[in-house]
Amino acid sequence: MKEKLRGKSQWIIMGILEILIGILLLVNPVYFTAGIVIAAGILLILGGLMNGYRYFKASPAVAERERTLVLCLMGLALGVLCVAGTRQVIAAFPVLTALYGVAILFGGFCKVQLTVDGIRNERKGWGWPALSAALSIALAVVILCRPFATTVAIWRFTGITLIVEAVVDALTALIGGRRAA
Repeated sequence: MKEKLRGKSQWIIMGILEILIGILLLVNPVYFTAGIVIAAGILLILGGLMNGYRYFKASPAVAERERTLVLCLMGLALGVLCVAGTRQVIAAFPVLTALYGVAILFGGFCKVQLTVDGIRNERKGWGWPALSAALSIALAVVILCRPFATTVAIWRFTGITLIVEAVVDALTALIGGRRAA
């Protein structure tokens, strides 16, 4: 029983986080996105530094095989681009939004499997995952067709998508009989 509650609470926490991110995207998508890009840049720089440290601490043969110097340089370069060139990164967001649409589509396909598994295992409550799958796939198709012309509009739509999907996922966890992962 505790595992089942823990599994549901994880879905609910994820839903709450998706709703918060969705609201932030609706309020000011450009500043929120700039913050995310800068944070990602800092993480890339730190990862690059860690790989540089690993490279110089390893024996020459191991360092040559693992290619951690390449990872160091890539992390540093991409990190500096994200921190110093945030505007350029944000200008590329229509492409990233399409990738986000692909990610939502993948999530929708995972929910299709969850639904089919529920039907095959004769579980009750498979309708909620089915609804969530249909919604995810439909939203992914809309995002991939790019009905909006500007990055701000795309990210506001993404914010709405996150909120709607989070609410349906929370209902799925609470009502739909999702098994604990």
